[in-house]
Amino acid sequence: MAEPDGNSNRRKLTLGMIALAAISFVVYILTLCPTVYVGDSGELIAASWSMGVPHAPGYPLFTFLGYFFSHAPIGDNPAIRMNFMTALFGVISIVLLYRLIVLVTKEYLLSFVSCLVFAFSYVNWSQSVTTEVYTLNNLVVCAAIIFIVLASKSERRYFLYTAAFLSGLALTTHQTSLLIIPAGIWLLVKSGRLPLKKGLNRWLLCILFFILGFAFYLYLPIAASKSPAVNWGNPSNMQNFFKTLFAPAFTQVNRGYFLDHFKYLFGIFSRELTPVGAIFSIVGFIAAFKSKSNPALKAIAAITLTYVLFFLVTLRPVFINLYKLDVYYLPVFMISALFIAVGAKYTLDTIPTKISISRQGLFPIICAIAFVCVIWNLSGNWNMNNRSDNHLAEWYGRNILESCDENSILLCNFDDLFILFYIQKVLDVRKDVTTVLAHFPTFGEHAFWKNWLYEKAFEDESLNWSSSRGRFFKSYGVEEIIESFIDDNISNRPVFFSFYNTPPLEMLEIDYRFEPNHFGYRIQKSGQRFETIQRNFIYFKENFSEEYFKQMFEKHHNVEEDFILVRIDEIFRFNASILSELGETEKALYFMELSTSVNPLSWMNWATRATLEEKLGKIDAAFKSIDEIIEHEFLINPVISPTILDWRYEQAKLLHRAGRNLEAAEILKQFYPMDARKPREIQALGKEIERELQK
Repeated sequence: MAEPDGNSNRRKLTLGMIALAAISFVVYILTLCPTVYVGDSGELIAASWSMGVPHAPGYPLFTFLGYFFSHAPIGDNPAIRMNFMTALFGVISIVLLYRLIVLVTKEYLLSFVSCLVFAFSYVNWSQSVTTEVYTLNNLVVCAAIIFIVLASKSERRYFLYTAAFLSGLALTTHQTSLLIIPAGIWLLVKSGRLPLKKGLNRWLLCILFFILGFAFYLYLPIAASKSPAVNWGNPSNMQNFFKTLFAPAFTQVNRGYFLDHFKYLFGIFSRELTPVGAIFSIVGFIAAFKSKSNPALKAIAAITLTYVLFFLVTLRPVFINLYKLDVYYLPVFMISALFIAVGAKYTLDTIPTKISISRQGLFPIICAIAFVCVIWNLSGNWNMNNRSDNHLAEWYGRNILESCDENSILLCNFDDLFILFYIQKVLDVRKDVTTVLAHFPTFGEHAFWKNWLYEKAFEDESLNWSSSRGRFFKSYGVEEIIESFIDDNISNRPVFFSFYNTPPLEMLEIDYRFEPNHFGYRIQKSGQRFETIQRNFIYFKENFSEEYFKQMFEKHHNVEEDFILVRIDEIFRFNASILSELGETEKALYFMELSTSVNPLSWMNWATRATLEEKLGKIDAAFKSIDEIIEHEFLINPVISPTILDWRYEQAKLLHRAGRNLEAAEILKQFYPMDARKPREIQALGKEIERELQK
């Protein structure tokens, strides 16, 4: 990949690569997660550790490399080694991006700054500090594009066949990498490197090298044949291998709307590259299609457009799941960073002819603006991506397992399961607990992604499937299958739940009862045992505080980790509801205090807390709890809405019940005139308060 512009430019290129590697490496290492993270992290680490097979499509290159990193003599646990690996891939992808931008623009400083904008963008940074496949995908995709461009500029066949090999290899990191091929072929045909006539041998050799790269998928049946600890889909035979190979790389359910997706794309594009960077990138994208002298740039723009159109057509998740699109668009953000430099260069080449300023005079201004974009991303995304002290996932998983009795069964869902993969299969912690996925397959549900889990469970002689297994894929609901599974096993082994969110635990219509036990639930035939709930109260009182969970919320309130906060919140609410029914109001209030600490955004939590505080005569505390609801409502919609008025009325009722009628009257006097509804109930309350004040 020799630079044709001489020794001076080669030095610039080398120094730029070294500087980018150093800067991005330092930032990623300083913010690197020290253990397992949420999402796919635990499963990918466990699969790599055992040289196994993660979920479809198997990610063979990532898993193969991960095996060596996870067993390397660095760090104090396999998770941090794998996190280091993804950080390293992230650094290399930034360096390769710099090489690509310089290759098509010949602008060194602008290319350098554009790479830093992408390096510290939210999604790319977040994927570089935990175990995920996307930084390796960026690396291989960027390398493939570089060699496609080099092949279009040079007669050397080495570039052409390397481009073909890397394009095939890219498919082993993510199936969407196939999207770089159409524009790549167009560029190579246009440049004459893949002639349509009298070029059959080149085409055949390119196909052969592409297949060689793609052949890394043969890792899957080889690994599966050794029955590793993680062997998703068991692709040891031809049928399972092809099922894994052609399984979609994404599982977004298309129940949303195109317009929502389209608007969200513009939002995340601006967030990732900063608003100014996004404008430069769009200018560069338009300039690339207008260019007649740089077909490589036009091909790269076409690759970007191919990605965007493919995702817009195929992915339409519901509104609340739009954030899941972020990682799929990561190659788009990476390539779009290239167009920041292109857009800035185009501005430098065109603006001076229209205003009284030279290119040399405008250049430092453009560079300064670009550096502001770097600082914007670095400072703005630091707190969100700083996972250097993030032990939440492992802490949660260990607590779930320690909540189970010896030799018990733990029913859980995927969020918990992947964390437990790491803790049980890699760290060998509490392997006496048998984890079973509670999302049992029902009628009409495609469940290939679950089959391996249940095949392994069917082989476990300590589990009884006599009635539940026969209900899979039939007209039984999940609750019915859960109940039959419990029926089969509860007489032989204790059964626990970690969490089940559809429907909530208190809404599950089964004959069993859920008994909170630390961070899990013991399943019982009868109602709650008072002594167990008392022990649960003592456990939390001795080990945790309200401040502990306040700090947990402050550090971990984000779309990725919120599920843990919600589950802990549910445990506290469940304990509080039982203790309240038992007449233990003070203890119930303690759990609601923990609940509002770990999930202060729930109005139901604050309302329940206010009710308990009122029962205990803590009127001022109850008033303040309702104030919390009003403050959150006002943050969402900063107007005196009917909802806020209703909560003010609740405060007036509270004060009235406590005999503090003067204060209640002041609230009604202030807020009732604002209420266009003029509710009769509140009007009657006002008159009652007025009569009592006149006595």
